[in-house]
Amino acid sequence: MKSNKTKKGIIKKVKFTTPSVSVIKEGFNDLSDEEIEELRDTVGIKYPEFNKFGKKLFDANGNYPLVKDEKESIILLLEQKFAEVLDILRISRNDPNSTHTPAIIASMFVNELFA
Repeated sequence: MKSNKTKKGIIKKVKFTTPSVSVIKEGFNDLSDEEIEELRDTVGIKYPEFNKFGKKLFDANGNYPLVKDEKESIILLLEQKFAEVLDILRISRNDPNSTHTPAIIASMFVNELFA
């Protein structure tokens, strides 16, 4: 249930119904925790089947083996993204302890966590 305040300050309860597709495209910034929970349980929402690179998306619990070339290309893309994360966190890669961290994390994700 979602709480809405009226002009007089009285709180009324409003049942949140299934979300529109526009809510999913725009994001969840203005939704309450309860509304987000209801979205997770929503059936019939159509999510993309391919990523922006044209590759088919798989279920998170699927066991789809990747060939060596696919793994290498994924690791390179992830390395760039993890470098961005380190930049956001303001971690210098000039520090010898974090020089190769993006590549190490990317390799760990592909070869160990999602192997």
